Amino acid sequence: MYKATLVGRRIDEGRDLLRELLKRKFPVADAFWWHDPETIRWRLYIVSRVVEKHGPLKAYGDIQRALRSLRPQDLSLNNISVIGPRETDLEEIRRAAVYRTLPLEGEPARDATVEDVVEYVWKGDGKVRRNG
Repeated sequence: MYKATLVGRRIDEGRDLLRELLKRKFPVADAFWWHDPETIRWRLYIVSRVVEKHGPLKAYGDIQRALRSLRPQDLSLNNISVIGPRETDLEEIRRAAVYRTLPLEGEPARDATVEDVVEYVWKGDGKVRRNG
């Protein structure tokens, strides 16, 4: 089966977006890249209670404002999905996927080709730390 490569620059831009969202006090419960076998594309999933409290349009608006300030080359709303922490899609992805953990700080990301999910890890206090 063909699987698209998740390039390091896109992973790094996702990491930058998460840092920016944390700076803006946007609540992020989890964030990960998932390779969707149906579309053969990687998507950045951002899990936030904003989706449950205010709806996805509010979450996408907040993310779009953060993206505008960062001006990433590869990352846009076209490859980002927002979901609430209790959505069934999240549990289905977790059950079906193979993981690789990626710290929010540290060395630049390497391309990912084998895993279904590349997950960012951080502490919930808004401070980004290296995992481990």
